[in-house]
Amino acid sequence: MSFKQKKFYFPVLVGFLFFLIFLISFSILIFFSYHHNTKIMSSLTSKLTKSVSASVVNKTEIYLKPAILFSQVTSKIVSTGESINLKEEMLRALLIETLRKNSQFSNVYIGIEDGSFLMASQGDLMNAKYIDGKNKKEHIIQVDSEGVQTIIKKDNVSKYDPRGRPWYKGAKKSKGIFWTPPYIFFTSQKKGITVSVPIFRKDNTVAGVIGVDLLLDKLEEFLKTIDISPHTVIAIQSGEHLLSSNVEDEENEFIKAFIHEAHVGAKGMKKDLSFDKNEYVFQQTPLSDLFPESWRYSLIIPKKELIREAVELNKTLIIISFFILGVGLVLIVINAYSISRPLREVSDQLEKISHFELEKLITENSQVEEVFQLQKSLNTMQKTLNSFSHYIPQKVVKSLVERKREDKIEEEDKKK
Repeated sequence: MSFKQKKFYFPVLVGFLFFLIFLISFSILIFFSYHHNTKIMSSLTSKLTKSVSASVVNKTEIYLKPAILFSQVTSKIVSTGESINLKEEMLRALLIETLRKNSQFSNVYIGIEDGSFLMASQGDLMNAKYIDGKNKKEHIIQVDSEGVQTIIKKDNVSKYDPRGRPWYKGAKKSKGIFWTPPYIFFTSQKKGITVSVPIFRKDNTVAGVIGVDLLLDKLEEFLKTIDISPHTVIAIQSGEHLLSSNVEDEENEFIKAFIHEAHVGAKGMKKDLSFDKNEYVFQQTPLSDLFPESWRYSLIIPKKELIREAVELNKTLIIISFFILGVGLVLIVINAYSISRPLREVSDQLEKISHFELEKLITENSQVEEVFQLQKSLNTMQKTLNSFSHYIPQKVVKSLVERKREDKIEEEDKKK
């Protein structure tokens, strides 16, 4: 039993083989390039986050450190063996000038053990408030940019006592630098924190406390300028209190979960987190020893955005590869037809020769050397047969050939 072998057209066969080879090569290329690009992007992102972390930590410390330095230096200046006189013009001028030099300061003030209080406040014009600890009388002076002073209030009775405030109690108890959690300032209605430092007498007892209110809006503006990815969260926190971040809605569940994770995590931690079916890379960096141990800088990036560039690169690679595939396939088919057409002409010419139709030769030469030689040999054979026909009539030769074919068919039938 014999099977009929399936025939394929040469251009189709060549085109299919080209497409198959290209598809296999392309799949291998995409697989390795995707993983390689992803690895490179992850490495670059890791370096970027480290660089950003260092920049943010440095910026934060530059922003907050002047408050510490001012408090410490002023504490040394006003330290005394006896008592502190908050009525001194020089002291008031020092506080006002400090505000002018540091726009992030909202208020600077000094409270002492007898209940007296001196404060300078930012505003369109600088204000200086003094409260006498003995009679509780309040004096408020307004100072313009030229230093001209105007009395606004005088001899009003105030119930304010600095000794009962958290910033005073904290510095007195710790006998060192004390930071409050973030809160909304009463005067400006903006979020800020307070740093305070105790003033010591010569016998090392606390004579009073210096405090600085720090606005956090400029720090938040800086954090919002950092562009790592669309949904990256950058935050500076004190325990579970958010000091500053680059997000608008600080009360959403994601931010709360993120802040809690940063609070309970170890210093310098880096790990993967999952929230609401999304994967994130979480990194945490501690601040310097000038700040409380609970203060940390945290960064969280969606994993899909980490490899976004690699994915986009692979998409571009796929588009370019398919374009090359299409162009290549067209060129292969054109070349295949340029090879197969002369071969088909040779086949047709042989068929004509088998019927002794010798009048027309192949005139269009192939650009393929082997096919050209075949055409040339066929034309030579055709010319030879034509010459031979001058001696023996074509009808006789054709009859003999056909007779031979019939004998061959009969012989094959007998074998079956």
